[in-house]
Amino acid sequence: MSPRPKDPVPQDLINYIEAAMEIQNLSSREVAKRAGMDPAGLWRMLKGRQGLPGDAALVELGKALNLRSPAALLFYARRVPEDDPFFVELLQIATELKREDFRDLLSFAKQLRRRGKKADAKIRGVTQRRKTPRRPGPYTIG
Repeated sequence: MSPRPKDPVPQDLINYIEAAMEIQNLSSREVAKRAGMDPAGLWRMLKGRQGLPGDAALVELGKALNLRSPAALLFYARRVPEDDPFFVELLQIATELKREDFRDLLSFAKQLRRRGKKADAKIRGVTQRRKTPRRPGPYTIG
């Protein structure tokens, strides 16, 4: 989802970034430098005077903050469907996983997707083979 230039920065995102900076004793200038951002732009974003940066910039910011899952900032920026409880729960779990466990989760998700595609193809194959509609058997209720 592309951000509009005037998207306000959610307070949850500001709090999360500031907490990560405080825990690691990082200045906004250092974080901006690591993320390849303008320090003044980061400062304005944290003060709510500038809109949200793009998704790629948020991920780079997450990397600069040494987050286990840099994409977690997308969640706090409300760039994911918050109204889907399964998706939100999955993201919360995924952001707390170690890198190896996260890779296992991704591998499992890919297996599920392949399994679903195979099932869909099988169903399509069966429905395409049926040219005439199925007629009820000799036994009818009524």
